[in-house]
Amino acid sequence: MKTRILFLTKFVKGIHPNAGGMETHVDDLINGLTKDRNFEVSIITSRKSDNHKIIERAGVNYYYVNETIGRNPFSRYRFFRSVSEKMKEIDYKDSFDLVHVQSDFGMGYFQHIKKALPVVSTIHGTTSDEFKGSIRAKPYLFPIWMIAFPFYKRIERNMMRNSDVLICVSGAIRKSVMKKFPGCEDRITTIVNGIDLD
Repeated sequence: MKTRILFLTKFVKGIHPNAGGMETHVDDLINGLTKDRNFEVSIITSRKSDNHKIIERAGVNYYYVNETIGRNPFSRYRFFRSVSEKMKEIDYKDSFDLVHVQSDFGMGYFQHIKKALPVVSTIHGTTSDEFKGSIRAKPYLFPIWMIAFPFYKRIERNMMRNSDVLICVSGAIRKSVMKKFPGCEDRITTIVNGIDLD
């Protein structure tokens, strides 16, 4: 019997033009899992881009929501809400065996969905990292982030506490997570991105 894994990621390589390192990481995971007949992979992600050629990976079930995450911190709330509605729509409790979330996506999961399945959270950075990056890119968002930051920080703490496994993509991120969220040492590991040698 196949293990049914649901990935939650804001963008997907081959579908969204602004996909980056996190999406490459997810794509590599999915590529490996779909080659193994013991796994069935599904993804919930942002709406499709109208002006971008869509390349969906064979053997993967895709579910799209009508929202996406932008630099505005409040876009996350709308996006997380939309994803939770999609999960309920596809009856995720009976349709999957495991949920794998990426960074801030896990915050949305634990904010809007009652945990019913094992959850693996891959940490690509913390809310503090996102805050700094957003302000550097768009300084005018500083007042908005100052309002939103405590809210997201609280949700992030909930995610770190309730994930069954925490995977950090670098030693530096692991060190940062352990410093900011003590008590998760027994559930945290580091798995760096692999390199395709073919």
